[in-house]
This record gives sequence, C-alpha cells and structure tokens, in this order.
Amino acid sequence: MAENGNEVKGLVVGMVIGMALGAILGILFAPVSGQEARNRLKGFLEELPDKAKDLGEKARQVFKKKEEEQV
Repeated sequence: MAENGNEVKGLVVGMVIGMALGAILGILFAPVSGQEARNRLKGFLEELPDKAKDLGEKARQVFKKKEEEQV
C-alpha cells in the first residue's frame, strides 16, 4: 500500500509540474502585451494550488479503485 502512495505522489507531482510549465510557456509565448501576460500568469499561479489538490484527489481515487478491483 505504501508503494502505491509513493506512485500516486510521484504521478501527481509530475502532472502538476508539467501542467505548470506548459501553462507558463503558453502564456509567455502568446502574442499579448506584457501586462496582459503578467495578469494571466498571476491568475494561473493563484489557481494552481487548488488545481493540484483536485488532481491529487482524482489520482488517489483512480489508484484506490484499481487496487480494489485487484482484490
């Protein structure tokens, strides 16, 4: 069970990092003014903790369901 917890944690961390990098690069390279890019980036960064928490909960549910199916 502990091993599954580490797998979930690693999966969530990787997904959050990928999501954050993709969004940041998308915002920085979008053809908008500097002020608009900063506003978008600020909004994204403010929402990131909630999105990461939701993603972690979904991943835990999926792993728990898979584990129950194996039993």
